[in-house]
Amino acid sequence: MRGMSREWVRGPQWSSVEARESWAPVLARACAAWTELELISVSSKIRPSALVFLSPGELVGATRDADGVGLEVTPLAFDSSTGIRAAVHQPGLRRVWLQAWAASADETIGKLLGFPDCCSAHFARTWVEERRTDTVLTQRSVVGPVEANILLRQLGVRLVPHLPCSADCEASVDLGRAIARAGEQAGVDVEALRTLLALAVEYSALHGVAMVTTDPFRFSAGTDYTETEVRVRRPGTTGEVDSPWADNGFASPAAMARSHAVLLAVVGETESAVDLGCGDGSLLARVSRGRPGRWWGVEVDAGRAARGRRRNPSVDILTADLARLSSDSFPAGAFDTAILMPGRLAEVGPEAAERVRDGLRAWARRVVVYNYDGRRLDELCAAVGLPAPGPATTDGTASAAVLETF
Repeated sequence: MRGMSREWVRGPQWSSVEARESWAPVLARACAAWTELELISVSSKIRPSALVFLSPGELVGATRDADGVGLEVTPLAFDSSTGIRAAVHQPGLRRVWLQAWAASADETIGKLLGFPDCCSAHFARTWVEERRTDTVLTQRSVVGPVEANILLRQLGVRLVPHLPCSADCEASVDLGRAIARAGEQAGVDVEALRTLLALAVEYSALHGVAMVTTDPFRFSAGTDYTETEVRVRRPGTTGEVDSPWADNGFASPAAMARSHAVLLAVVGETESAVDLGCGDGSLLARVSRGRPGRWWGVEVDAGRAARGRRRNPSVDILTADLARLSSDSFPAGAFDTAILMPGRLAEVGPEAAERVRDGLRAWARRVVVYNYDGRRLDELCAAVGLPAPGPATTDGTASAAVLETF
């Protein structure tokens, strides 16, 4: 809102080369996700409007793009350093926006932006009346669900567009979850945001500088001036939200991204797919790109499957052991592509492996095989009775190829 002062941020500074390699791609995906989510929250009618900064050159394109999804853009102010401040909103709100902005009517602006009343009141009391700009020290608590965590917001990592009155504000959490669901349905990588927001964070403020520290990185940002240090901590969220890469058998987000890139290059464009051993469905979600259709996975671990249904709603995950599959498990010709790690057939025994091979012939037009541990695909396929694969795409560790005949 208008009462906020200009802020600055420096960083992130990485704790190690390994941390940068693992976490920089996650941060990049999270920032890109929030940029998409903020506008998706308006186009999906979760809230009436969003505030954006645009350069003069971007204004025309943004207006055209907004019109394409039934929205309008209203320029509100111009600053030579930040550009044009504009509202992207539902039709019919242009005059309301212009009047509210001209009158500095923060309560009306808060409603136009879909902010919870309790958070708008907190903003008016602290940022406007008390002239404070800190987004942390005025909160009731920094501990709560990831959806209302704004400790990393200066890096563009957040799931709500406003400054919650508390990290356990129910209205803020509900709004964040609604925005996340809309993003997932649109194919946005929301899990990168959840992963970062689940990190343990220490926040300290002294002499107008805040230092925000996590295990993989830290950054500094502007805050209110204090004579003595103020320090708060948010514990990390353990369990399902903090390691989707582990649910897919990887040691880090970077490792998963590298290996999946090899497999995605071989899968290419496909209209439907089944992944036999899909983990939480992250690979299939990237293959589907949020498109409707048959994107089915089979995963034996019920916990992974449940987490995958939440993280990747575009994927239908069947909790089942491959040993229980047969040619009747899926409709004949149901899939354009089947995805399989050959070693999985060695795990189920020869009779079950034969049933899966028969099933693959019935279900899919082609079969993509892969491996992540550097072993040769042709040798792995021969060991489990699969036809020889074609030329493999590899990065030296991960390999993928299409079976030549099936």
